[in-house]
Amino acid sequence: MITTPAPCCALPIIRRLLLALMLLALGLPALLTILVGVGPVRLSRALRSRPLIGTVEPPGPPPLRLATWWRGEFQRDFEPWFATIIEPRGWIIRWTNQLYYAAFRKSYMLNRGIVVGRHEYLYGMEFIEAYCRADGTNDVSPAVAPRIARLRELGDRLASERSLLVVLVTPSKAVTLAKFLPPGVCDRPVAPEWPSMHFIALLRQAGIPVIDGPALVRTMMARDPLPPFARGSVHWSLLVGKRVASIVMDELGRSWGVDHGGLTLRDVQWTAAPIGFDADLAALLNLRRPPLDYLTGTAELVCRPTAAGRRTALIAVGGSFTVGVLEPLAACGLFEHVDLYFYYTMSRFQWPGERESVDRARLRWQDRLAGPHVVLVELNEALLSLGAPHLDLFLDDALAALR
Repeated sequence: MITTPAPCCALPIIRRLLLALMLLALGLPALLTILVGVGPVRLSRALRSRPLIGTVEPPGPPPLRLATWWRGEFQRDFEPWFATIIEPRGWIIRWTNQLYYAAFRKSYMLNRGIVVGRHEYLYGMEFIEAYCRADGTNDVSPAVAPRIARLRELGDRLASERSLLVVLVTPSKAVTLAKFLPPGVCDRPVAPEWPSMHFIALLRQAGIPVIDGPALVRTMMARDPLPPFARGSVHWSLLVGKRVASIVMDELGRSWGVDHGGLTLRDVQWTAAPIGFDADLAALLNLRRPPLDYLTGTAELVCRPTAAGRRTALIAVGGSFTVGVLEPLAACGLFEHVDLYFYYTMSRFQWPGERESVDRARLRWQDRLAGPHVVLVELNEALLSLGAPHLDLFLDDALAALR
């Protein structure tokens, strides 16, 4: 007797289950990202609003526009941004980073560019390299004298256009807080502060208005309960940035003889939790529990704008230390507008306004510098050892336009 097998009903059910599992596997990362990925997304947006040194800045969501899609820019930038926030990849990376940090006090983030020092003080590798090179016994860099001469020429030409050049030299955490560097990083240089002191002296001899950031933070460190660099930051603190913004306005009044306004600080507190620049390297460690158990200083801004200041534009060329100075000036509305050419050609930040790319070939400095301007050039003391090609490019273009 031959029996015919009964129709199999299990196969469609298995197919549906497999399809459901496939859809779940595809959709679970997106769901997890929405539920638990708020932190990384918020962090990415916060750091994009405040640029970091060089290539330290993490990727952010690319702008979705017809032009960026057509040119392929959106597609190119989407993948690296999406890879930083997708879960559970983010969980795995953060837990791996946490174990590595807890066991060895090291990080492989940013191509191992974050160095953990004593008492969990964080440093940027490039600043440590510059510190180890900076030595009072070294010869003066051959680029210093020509750079001073060209800065003086730019200052003279701006003065003929009713504008003013001010140079801001910013400090290195590795020099200022060398006592927290990891043991054995290098032999302590002889007088590592000498290159910046010499450069500032030459600027003053040339009659160029200059703000000595390294000297300012040394003075602050002697009187403040907290250091001028937060434990988890590569930059000077937000409080120091506000103080320097006030000093910039005082320098403008002395050098220009015109009251362009000012700002002061009141109600200084030393019990604030670290945010923004005060936690930039700690956040970039990308840990499950970032080492944010330290305090920072805060203060309230007291703004004093004037009509002369609001008729004047401020153009800055420099790095990320400049942001902490420009944001208080912009918040107080002391200038008509404030622009930062971040490392000259990397990006242009505008207050009020947005961030945009910079095409050096399309810059027209003869038009941009028309009318009264303050031109603030920022140079970190680390770059006196590593070189500052962005500043030399700006001097090339600005002088060519004004000659």
